[in-house]
Amino acid sequence: MRVVHILSTPATDDPFDARWADPDAPVNDPPWGVGVGASPHDLARIEARLAGSPAPGRLIVGSLAPPTGDPEEPRPTWTPGAVAGFDEALGALVGRVGRVGLRIAVRPCVGHVVSDVPSALSMLRRWEGRPVEVVVDPVLMLTPDGVGDAADRIARIVEAFEGVEGAVGLVVGGTRIVGERCVPGPPGEGPIPDEAWRLPVRAWAATGKPIVLCGGDAGIGRAWVSGLLGA
Repeated sequence: MRVVHILSTPATDDPFDARWADPDAPVNDPPWGVGVGASPHDLARIEARLAGSPAPGRLIVGSLAPPTGDPEEPRPTWTPGAVAGFDEALGALVGRVGRVGLRIAVRPCVGHVVSDVPSALSMLRRWEGRPVEVVVDPVLMLTPDGVGDAADRIARIVEAFEGVEGAVGLVVGGTRIVGERCVPGPPGEGPIPDEAWRLPVRAWAATGKPIVLCGGDAGIGRAWVSGLLGA
């Protein structure tokens, strides 16, 4: 079982900009992935993020729609126009980096175009045969009012992706409530009990795909995962 860590975790209001790697690996080793922001629309920013770093296995990006221009109007999410705009931006990103062998892993998040199981699976179907994947992050797919039955919600999310080839990693651990959002944190942090992760982590480990920990001490994180798998 491979355990990947989200390193250099930024402020909790922006969980999309970090390096995903084995913390014990040499710094010049290519990381498993690099977070390049909450939206695929800003190609210049993404290219600047990658400049001077070892090429990662994949870029990890959110699917936040661009601002509407009206501060009173929320960003669109599931509308056909928002989906078409996201696909256009994703296509430009794939065209820019796919030719050098990089893959694009979208990280579903509440309030984004790809926000839940149905929208993530729909995206994978639209992009079948292209270098587009999903990183499963149940915490980002929850809202604070859903934390009370998080065990059931997490189990359902993980079950939906277990047999999906394009689902390449599972983010696990703690939960931070930031305004009206949930964001992942180090294991043991926040209102979701560790027990909620036990069966989903075991099921995911059986797929052979990486388990991803967000921040915190690497040794403590690995011990946390081992405890879930072994008890």
